[in-house]
Amino acid sequence: MANKPMRQAAPLLELRGKVSGEFVKVRVLEPAQSAARGLYEQIVAGRYARPFIIDDGVTGQLLFSLDFIQSAMRIDDPFALEFAYPRKMMAFLLFVPDPAHVLMVGLGAVRWPRSAFAICRAPA
Repeated sequence: MANKPMRQAAPLLELRGKVSGEFVKVRVLEPAQSAARGLYEQIVAGRYARPFIIDDGVTGQLLFSLDFIQSAMRIDDPFALEFAYPRKMMAFLLFVPDPAHVLMVGLGAVRWPRSAFAICRAPA
C-alpha cells in the first residue's frame, strides 16, 4: 500500500460575536470569502445548517444549534470530561481501576474514548 499524503484540513472561518452575553469566537467550515455577518445571523436565528464551534477562551464547544451543545472541551485540560454523561460512563473504573481492555459500543459520547484512553493509561 503506497503512502498517501495526509489531506489538509480545511481552515475554519472565524466569526466574532456575542452569544449568551459573552464575546466569543464562532468557527464555521465555510469559504474565507463568505459573508461573515450573514453566517453569524443564521447561527443566532437557528437557521445555520452545519455544526459549528464556539470558543469562549475557556472551552471549545461543538454545537448543532445554540440550543444544543454536542460536546465541549476545556482548552487548558483537553482530557477532562465536561458533561455528566461521559463522566458517568467512566464509573466502571470504580470496579476495574486498571482495565486491560475497554469495549465501547456506539458513539454516545464522542470525546469519551480519548479521555478514557488517557485516564486508563495514566501512571498511578
